[in-house]
Amino acid sequence: MTLLSRGTPWAARMSRRRFALLALVCGFGALFLERPLEIAGAAPDFVLILAVYGAIRAGALGGAVLGFAAGLFRDTLLLLHFGVYALGLTVIGYAVGKMRESLYLDAPAVDMLLLATGKLLLDVLVLAGA
Repeated sequence: MTLLSRGTPWAARMSRRRFALLALVCGFGALFLERPLEIAGAAPDFVLILAVYGAIRAGALGGAVLGFAAGLFRDTLLLLHFGVYALGLTVIGYAVGKMRESLYLDAPAVDMLLLATGKLLLDVLVLAGA
C-alpha cells in the first residue's frame, strides 16, 4: 500500500517541505501568537496541532518522538513543571499514530475531534502531573 493510496489521510500524504513549513508556522505561532489570539482564556495550542498532525503523518513511533520533541519545546517555553508537556504530548502522539489506521481521517470533523480530545487529554495529564 503506497502513501498515495485512496484511504490515506491528507496529513500522511504531506510532503516533507510542507510538513517543515507546518512545523515552522506552529513554532512561530507557539512563540508569538498564542497570547495575542487568546479569547476569554482560551488560546490555540500550536504545539498540540503539530504533534497531532505529525502523528497522523509519521505513525505511532514517529508521533511519539515528535510529541516528545514538541513537548520539550513547550516545556522550555513555560519552565513551570519541566517534562510534563513532554510526557503528555508523547502519549498523545503515540495514541493518534496508533489510531490513524483505524479512523477515517479525510473528514475535517475527525481532525477537529482529534485535536479537541488531544487538548482535553493533555490538560488532564498536565494537571495530574503538576
